[in-house]
Amino acid sequence: MEIDRQTSNLLKGVAIILIVLTHAIRTFQLPLIPFIGAASLGVFIFLFLSGYGIYRSYGLSGIDAKKYLSRRFRNVVVPYWAILTLYILGLLLFMPFFFTDPRIPTAIVLNYLLIVFHPYDILGVGWFVTYILMWYLIYLLVSRLPLGDMKKILLMLIGVPAVVYLFDHAIAQFLLSVFPEITADVLFNSRNLYLPYAFAFPLGVLASRRGSWTVTLHFRPLSKLGEYSYYLYLLHMGLLCLLLVNCFDTSYCANWNFVEINKYVSAGAEKISSGDYNGALADIDTILRINPYKEDAYLARGLAKYMLRDFQGALAAFDRAIELNPLYAEAYLNRGTAKWALKDYAGAIQDYDLVLKFQPGSAVAYFYRGSAQEGIGNITGAIADFDKAVNSDPKYIDAYLHRAQSKLLIGDYEGMRKDVDSLPETDPANNNRFAALFSQYGDALSGSGKYDRAIEAYGLALEFLPNSAVIYGKLGAAKGTQGDYAGAIADLDKAIELDPKLAEAYYNRGGTKYMLGDFEGAEADINKAHELNPALPDYDAIKLQMGVQG
Repeated sequence: MEIDRQTSNLLKGVAIILIVLTHAIRTFQLPLIPFIGAASLGVFIFLFLSGYGIYRSYGLSGIDAKKYLSRRFRNVVVPYWAILTLYILGLLLFMPFFFTDPRIPTAIVLNYLLIVFHPYDILGVGWFVTYILMWYLIYLLVSRLPLGDMKKILLMLIGVPAVVYLFDHAIAQFLLSVFPEITADVLFNSRNLYLPYAFAFPLGVLASRRGSWTVTLHFRPLSKLGEYSYYLYLLHMGLLCLLLVNCFDTSYCANWNFVEINKYVSAGAEKISSGDYNGALADIDTILRINPYKEDAYLARGLAKYMLRDFQGALAAFDRAIELNPLYAEAYLNRGTAKWALKDYAGAIQDYDLVLKFQPGSAVAYFYRGSAQEGIGNITGAIADFDKAVNSDPKYIDAYLHRAQSKLLIGDYEGMRKDVDSLPETDPANNNRFAALFSQYGDALSGSGKYDRAIEAYGLALEFLPNSAVIYGKLGAAKGTQGDYAGAIADLDKAIELDPKLAEAYYNRGGTKYMLGDFEGAEADINKAHELNPALPDYDAIKLQMGVQG
């Protein structure tokens, strides 16, 4: 393909118009939606023409690295540094509050070092400078390989994007270890910017190498604009920012919207903590209008919708957070919980598996996966996950509770008893839950005729809830079946003292008195039970059942 210089400049002119127009539409929120994707086309044109021009100028072998790199530095880096410096000075003059954000000094240094991640991109276009320099360096390295030109081009066209695609998680984790100030959401937002252009540069190289057709487009105003397109690209976001600050009194500035966003983050967090979930959603929507790539805002939206029991809405929000950051373990965890609420237990387990891939040993993930295993009826798998949760966090009360419940379901009373013995000190707020569990445990033992062990279980329940009339009633009934009539009456007396309307306690106490020969007392209690609950038989009915006369 042959593209003359005037045509190349004309295409660059078209590209810069598309980019500036799109950024202006997005910045001022103008209702011109069809143009929103035009910036991507403009960037693609820039990269394509860069690949085309670099091959025309240097070929793919015998490149003088010193001259090649010095020219790239002079033409690309020096203008960027100059405009970046002017922009920072402009921020100091017009937006000094920007520099109160503690991350800005680190971001400034990284921008000058050409390590530019969105949204830590002060100028708003530095990511492109980093990206094009990366391709210039790849081009130089590939030119040194002992391969033919077409193989080198195919390596750039297929090999480089494949490496990034296959190892993007590993690359991201490496960068996070080197630059701990840069969070995972920043890396993946940057990746989302880079991916659409993965083939543009090598396609330009390929076009210059293949085909005999010529592209000629002449329109002098656009060609003239294209000569200065790179400088216009470097300048336009800063000019938009300063225009907004001085003419529209807003702190939105390129990608630097932390100051504006943080107001709504704080307000939204306060509303979530106070239970005002609808108010929190309004603040979160404002955050996402300012920065539609903020994954933790989607996470917060999902949490608020979950608390409003809009599980489908929560699921959609968590999906978007994960789309922006495929390593976002907290989003997978919460999406699993939303799926659990929708009874999609298998889907929830898949999400918890991913959490454990990113955060091995997470007690919370093991606990929730165990709960989902209960949902699909895999009690053995649930117990195994609760075991891992307890091993990871020996004070994880909920894990002990659910493990005990699972053992209760399969009749492993010995295992449940061991869980009771190994319980850590528990918060009084959990007492009702444990009392209910051990009361159920006692019921199961009573149902299987193990009354001595049921007595022990009810005693454990009373340790957590010492004023439960119902549990005292069950304990008294169990003692009566074991022949401990005095103990039974004492416990049933306590149950009636705590709840004078507990019909079953009167009924069981009447039966116990009957066994002791206190027929008058038995008659009074059994008739009182019938009065409170007519479904229970009165004393005369019982005598008839037993064949007793008089």
